[in-house]
Amino acid sequence: MSLDLPSARLVGFADTLRAAGFAASTDLAISFLAATQALGPRSLDDIRRAARAVFGPAPERRGEFEALFDAHFLGRNRVVQTSEDTEDDSPQEGATPPDGAAEPSDSPGPTASVDRVAHRREVAPADDDLALRHFARVAPRRLPERLTRRWSPAPNGRTYDRQRILRAAARRGGEVLDLPMRKRQRRLRPVLLLVDVSGSMKEHSDSVLRLAHTLVRLPTRVEVFSLGTDLTRLTPALKLRSEAQALSRVGAMIPDFDGGTRLGETLGQLLRTPRLAAFARGAIVVTVSDGLEIGDSDALTAAARKLHHLAFAHLWLTPLATGPGFTPQTEALTRIAPFIDEFGSARSIAHICAHLLGAPLTEEAA
Repeated sequence: MSLDLPSARLVGFADTLRAAGFAASTDLAISFLAATQALGPRSLDDIRRAARAVFGPAPERRGEFEALFDAHFLGRNRVVQTSEDTEDDSPQEGATPPDGAAEPSDSPGPTASVDRVAHRREVAPADDDLALRHFARVAPRRLPERLTRRWSPAPNGRTYDRQRILRAAARRGGEVLDLPMRKRQRRLRPVLLLVDVSGSMKEHSDSVLRLAHTLVRLPTRVEVFSLGTDLTRLTPALKLRSEAQALSRVGAMIPDFDGGTRLGETLGQLLRTPRLAAFARGAIVVTVSDGLEIGDSDALTAAARKLHHLAFAHLWLTPLATGPGFTPQTEALTRIAPFIDEFGSARSIAHICAHLLGAPLTEEAA
């Protein structure tokens, strides 16, 4: 398939990112092209926002991402400080720290830990507006619904509205001139979002919390909890209209940001509290976690089994999933797989939104 020059330029940016070590698959390149076409870009800033939303660079690599964007589309070279630049300034391996200086703790990084690390941080800003705006616009029509006990007039209803018939007949001296119909009202099913904020999810938790802020705006009950070594209810903070204020409040509320992983214990705490367990009844439960549980996997299995019975559906989204047909490889995810309705990818907000809406990623990114 041959592309015109502008389209080839856009698709070529994915090759530039891939050469620099970014995740830029063919699907993401197609999504980027579709996103820019949908925007009808009026300036390069529109293309930049589409690139940020689709490729979703990690917070620590955003400077490098911007430099590559400028170099590809503007021919500019920007100096970006890398680990090689700062190697000389870092203490040598085995060196003794100065007197009175605390030994730096090891970063949890991409591995899991059961250590309780008391750590708070600010949620870094990012430009995922394109995917989030599309999700907010489409979700009320695409997410699963449930029948309520309320009725509403409907010309195409299947049940006669007896009360309206009788009231009309009383006004007309007992004559029945028409037979109005009615139907049950539908509402979106409630959503319970569980966000893993442990160290192994540090590259993804910020983006998921932005999605959580969009979710609480939906016309249904949405509850959000963070999971790590502690269980924290984030819903009140996320209800603030300003995203910046909401995320700042969330960052101050979570005591175990980038800490250890105790999914079984925290989920068990949620389900042992009747008021909190009620949030899962009949709801769409969405757990965003890599499932790298080092703690008691029996507790996680028991919690997953109970959630399976309470919830309408339990979706487990993990950054370890690279595409459809994901097969769990970790011990924890393998054990809970019979109690999970669907596994999906959490590599970016675009992937999460696409899975929640049941849409192809190319459509979601557009």
